[in-house]
Amino acid sequence: MSPGDFPFEAKATFNPAAVVVNDTVYLFYRAQDKNFKSYIALATSRDGIHFKKHPAPVISPTLPEEKMGCEDPRIVRINDTFYMTYTAFDGSTARLAIASSRDLIHWEKHGMLFPEWPWTKSGAILPVRINGSYVMFFGDWKIWIAYSDDLINWSADWKNPVFEARMKMFDERLVEPGPPPILTDKGILLFYNGASWKEGYAIGWVLLDPSNPYRVIARSKKPILKPELLWEKVGNVPNVVFGEALIRYHGKWIMYYGAADKYIGAITAPACRVRFYGREIHNKWIEKVFQWFQS
Repeated sequence: MSPGDFPFEAKATFNPAAVVVNDTVYLFYRAQDKNFKSYIALATSRDGIHFKKHPAPVISPTLPEEKMGCEDPRIVRINDTFYMTYTAFDGSTARLAIASSRDLIHWEKHGMLFPEWPWTKSGAILPVRINGSYVMFFGDWKIWIAYSDDLINWSADWKNPVFEARMKMFDERLVEPGPPPILTDKGILLFYNGASWKEGYAIGWVLLDPSNPYRVIARSKKPILKPELLWEKVGNVPNVVFGEALIRYHGKWIMYYGAADKYIGAITAPACRVRFYGREIHNKWIEKVFQWFQS
């Protein structure tokens, strides 16, 4: 997906969330206007690849904390309600926020999740309870855990990070949760976005213990996706692939990601093979991590 069809997305369409309802893919993407103010816009698809954009954003900046936009959504469905985390940005400070909807068009904002903290972002909610509570992974230099009973009010554990950036690796600069994690028979599978000082942003994964989500069972030593194509390397920010959406659709897994902070791409995983849109990648550690959550 490329920008430019509407004024609110004049500069960029990137970093989407996604959910499937009645065989339709709803893609909520970050759109930027000519002044780089961000909105959350909607596009829909019946095949997972070709999308029709809606002519107006579904979430626009309205709160003081959102002066420069609403960014980087992630979405889960729990019972009959959809919950979307996003980053409110006022031009200098990022704050994690949440909204809810029953129809995917009309959204109710519930404000900042951690107003007492000066910088929070990137919230990925596990859509099942763990030890009686819902769990959210968030952060952008260390990954933290927050707990909730109602999915609106969250309590963060600031004393015990789950994992953090690693020196001299693809995630040495920062780590941010990607799509909402998946509970598998091997553990909680969380894809995350990492960045290095030399090679930019890439996507990795970590497997966590469901009985103790602070315990890391396994973690990728290499990224499953890194900037390689021209439109992943050249854009508003060079050398970026940034995943926030993962769906199971028509017998395959699809991960949507932002590229160079301007475009949207996709990778898919049928069976044990990962297909990058336009080519195939055969890689044992990619196959292994996708096997963990296929059934």
